[in-house]
Amino acid sequence: MPTHECTRHNIMVTYRSISTRIRHLGLGLMAVAIAFSTGSAVVAPAMAQSEANFGSVTLQNGSAPGPLQGYTQGTTPLSTIARQDGNGNRCVGYGETEPDHILVLPQSVSRITLQVNSGGQDTTLLVREAGGGQVFCADDSDNADARLRGQGWSAGQYQVWVGSFDPGVRYDYQLTVQSNP
Repeated sequence: MPTHECTRHNIMVTYRSISTRIRHLGLGLMAVAIAFSTGSAVVAPAMAQSEANFGSVTLQNGSAPGPLQGYTQGTTPLSTIARQDGNGNRCVGYGETEPDHILVLPQSVSRITLQVNSGGQDTTLLVREAGGGQVFCADDSDNADARLRGQGWSAGQYQVWVGSFDPGVRYDYQLTVQSNP
């Protein structure tokens, strides 16, 4: 780990390694402000915008532009993000702490379908409206890939986690999103 020292103020800053997933992030600028007073330093990170492991997509003309790509491999129980959805469905599986995708709905939709295609692996879905709003969870469809069908989604941003039923398992997937306004 690289370490930098400033002996004049007796400050040591250590840079931590960054996950390889960072290449998938559309990171905005992140600033760190360092204030010096009486020979000590205070480090305060700037507020970062919500990011996703595999990027953001805006729903246009009833569907996302092409299937979204990603992979599972997380070890965080999705139940720690949300225990259950508004219909009482338990949120199961394992994913990353950050969402895999951000879904932007420019207008309200009456029905929406999110379908995972991982070749029939045991995947799960958790969708949470940004700001702590609605939560939707789904497990198996007919072929073990998760499918979520929801009604009454309001315009806004939604965080999407694609998980695997077992922790740390990598499944490459495509996620399709379709709606009826």
